[in-house]
Amino acid sequence: MVKILDPADAEANQKLVDDIYTEMGGFTDSEELIGQWSQNRYAVMFRPGEHSTKIKVGFYTQVLGLGESPMDTKVANLTSPNGSNNHATGALCNFWRGAENLQVDADMDWAVSQAVSLRRC
Repeated sequence: MVKILDPADAEANQKLVDDIYTEMGGFTDSEELIGQWSQNRYAVMFRPGEHSTKIKVGFYTQVLGLGESPMDTKVANLTSPNGSNNHATGALCNFWRGAENLQVDADMDWAVSQAVSLRRC
């Protein structure tokens, strides 16, 4: 699914990215993986401008800024959380996700393992 978000729709945008992460996120409280075997795929594209959205990136989710340069599209936060308290697995199970062409207005937490990309952020 492709979703294109406009900075003017802040509340709807936050709900959308939260719903996608709930479906495609990392670990539940009981350390069960969610999203890893999903058949769904998401491309969340942000139009140029300042977005107040705080984005958690889960499995099979690509986050993209649509500006000509990363400075054209600014988001409040971008993270791929470790998700697990089990340091034996933790971020080693965080793969199949990516983000590119965004300016992030906060510290980032990009705990990932393989098949991931973080470009021009």
